[in-house]
Amino acid sequence: LAEQIDPQTGRPLSVAPLAWSHAEVVRVITAYFERDSELSRQSKTSGQSDAKPAAAAGRVAGKQIFKTARTARLL
Repeated sequence: LAEQIDPQTGRPLSVAPLAWSHAEVVRVITAYFERDSELSRQSKTSGQSDAKPAAAAGRVAGKQIFKTARTARLL
């Protein structure tokens, strides 16, 4: 993940891989799966279908994240 963009070409520009950027991606994906698991458990105890928790997990801690587990797994 590059931190900057070259103004002439629009290509990603970075001196070296930024560990904090990669760590943020990992943190968001981890938060997504934790929330998805929580929603799955809640739906099982309330008798709802498992089909909705992944779609409902669009927000975790106020940050927009991946809308489906499949998208997160592609990273």
